[in-house]
Amino acid sequence: MTSRRLSGSDCKPRKLTKMQTCTGEDHGFQECGFSFRAIGVPEKSWCEALVAENVASDGPLKRCNWDNPAAWTRVACAVYNVHGAARCFGCDDPQPEAGKTYVYAYDAACTHAVEQVTCNVDPVQAGAKLGPVTF
Repeated sequence: MTSRRLSGSDCKPRKLTKMQTCTGEDHGFQECGFSFRAIGVPEKSWCEALVAENVASDGPLKRCNWDNPAAWTRVACAVYNVHGAARCFGCDDPQPEAGKTYVYAYDAACTHAVEQVTCNVDPVQAGAKLGPVTF
């Protein structure tokens, strides 16, 4: 199986207004099989809404709804190799052969964010492979 490093324009974050860096890997040939982590400036209103709507949960990730912050699950940041004072949220977007998991980490002021996206890659393993991020 061949893999390709992802960087810059390979990454397509959904809720960052400005991407500063991005790293990842594409493991897929025809099927979806990638992981990336983008770091940048978050969409502030989305970040604030996520914080207001979500409390910590040990339950499974909810289905992604990009219009409803309450449809997201607050998750333990350390599980995804994000450390420090970050607040993390995740969701699943199950699709046949293209299921994605999104994990977002934000600082308290909603001025710094990490977006980790995986497709048919375990998000916890991807976080370990992508390395630690500290807020």
